Amino acid sequence: MQELKTKEMPPAHVFALSVTSATLILLYLLSTATNADDTHFVSYIAGLLKHPDAPLFSVDVIFNQSLPNHIFSLNLGQSWELIIATMSYYTGTNHLFWYYTLAPCVLIAFVPWVTYAFISQLSPRYALIGTLFSLCFLVLWSTHNHMHGFFFIPRFFQGKALLLMLFVPLTCYLVFLWCRTNLLRYLLATGTAMIACGGVSSTGFYISGIAAGVSVLAFSSWRIQTVIKNLTLLAIVSLPNLTMLIVVKNAIANVEAYSPTLSIEGLNYLSNNLSYLNQIPLSEPVKRPISSMYWLFGDHYSLFIILVLLFSALLFTYTSKSSTRQLSLRWLCLIFILCFSHPLASFLGSTVGPGNLIWRFHWSIPLSLVLGVSAALIIQHSSAFFNFIFSSDLIAKKYAKVLSYTVLLGITALMMVLNSGLLQQKYSTRVSPQKVPSYAMNAASEAVKMTSPNDIIIASYLVAQMLPMLPREATLIASRPLYWQQPYFTSDETMFRKQLQALTDNIQLLTPEQLNDYKTSLKLAGVTVLITTPLSKETEELLSLKALRSLEAYTIYKVTEY
Repeated sequence: MQELKTKEMPPAHVFALSVTSATLILLYLLSTATNADDTHFVSYIAGLLKHPDAPLFSVDVIFNQSLPNHIFSLNLGQSWELIIATMSYYTGTNHLFWYYTLAPCVLIAFVPWVTYAFISQLSPRYALIGTLFSLCFLVLWSTHNHMHGFFFIPRFFQGKALLLMLFVPLTCYLVFLWCRTNLLRYLLATGTAMIACGGVSSTGFYISGIAAGVSVLAFSSWRIQTVIKNLTLLAIVSLPNLTMLIVVKNAIANVEAYSPTLSIEGLNYLSNNLSYLNQIPLSEPVKRPISSMYWLFGDHYSLFIILVLLFSALLFTYTSKSSTRQLSLRWLCLIFILCFSHPLASFLGSTVGPGNLIWRFHWSIPLSLVLGVSAALIIQHSSAFFNFIFSSDLIAKKYAKVLSYTVLLGITALMMVLNSGLLQQKYSTRVSPQKVPSYAMNAASEAVKMTSPNDIIIASYLVAQMLPMLPREATLIASRPLYWQQPYFTSDETMFRKQLQALTDNIQLLTPEQLNDYKTSLKLAGVTVLITTPLSKETEELLSLKALRSLEAYTIYKVTEY
């Protein structure tokens, strides 16, 4: 086994990484991206805080109707929300402060250090340059992709971002240490990191295994006995994640077999008289082209730039005689062959599933490490490459490094130009500690204070997504999980709730006749509280509404009579 070089980190590198950590924290706080689609994760925390004595995650607080917690079955095993709820419960502080501010700011500070630690094993001299280039690239790329750019600064409060940017790179680093030293402590640390991957996101159960498996193949000594032994040991430390995958699959099967009962009385008898509901289009989630790698990477040029960097690093490294040459070539080649393989992702998505596996498979690319290692290797081996291309050693010595630095700076400038417009929308000069639409959250918070267990709420779609994030007493008619085909309600009742939500979202456009029909629907659903944009006096009178609280963008109404 190769002895690892334990060289002390230069003070300048320590300082630079510390500044980078502080910069990432600041960028996160200045990010304007808000969490309006995956708020159900915070509903787990709200459920734990409201029902601390109930079995973990057993109570659904999205609709507050004593329903099974179907949504959590999709994310069974996650402990990220449990940790946040525990810290909030015992400190008496707001769980949203922990989830959106404190925890992300603490954990994002470790990203540069983990990235640097891995890159330094393959290119010690240029590890800092590689780290800075990688993180700068991903910050500039934090615009419209569904990869590590978007799941970095804009979404670092989510477990998926922690998985992609922190825990998967940490797993790769620990696998490297284990394979190169054969020490038990690194093997156990690898298993622990993989459990952490599953703890922050259920996707981590299989993503961590893919990333770790590729790293084992790359960094093990290429003797058949050694490879088999290391893969076997990896399988053993992966048993907790493999077990949870089976548990999650069984939980999903149980959810799919669940038979909901009608909770809105009289809906069956009136179904023929509710044709007016179809006059307003349903607010269905936008369908994403998940089979397209261009959609996943945001566009063609980002994917092209990333692949050019990777192939350039392979070519430059191939011409060198570095001691880490074989390890670098193996790892980058395997990452490209396996993790970038869209046909493989498509095959797995259509066979073992679930459907989103077709694009989440590509999350196993430790992209921060790939970019950083590629940049470092291009600089490190530039002289060898130019010496291989040109006969004059003078050209290699004089211009190689200058050209490599110029290319990397040019790529950074290109990314800045290409994404400048979107970046201006993603960041501001004002600190945003809670990554939610503030007006919608203010309305939801006020509604929680003003309602009781006897109330039933229908709210504009943004407010409806905020309400499950807060411990509350009142029932909720609709929220985003209603559109995920989970069997909370019968198909007829689900459609009725969706249509009622669509009418609420378009209430300003309804005619007097449609408003009368809408009032009939409110009565049928038993709605007592309506949260929407301010309505005219005529509409308030027609719907028998009384304004309880007027806020910046929304008004909370009490339905006084039908």
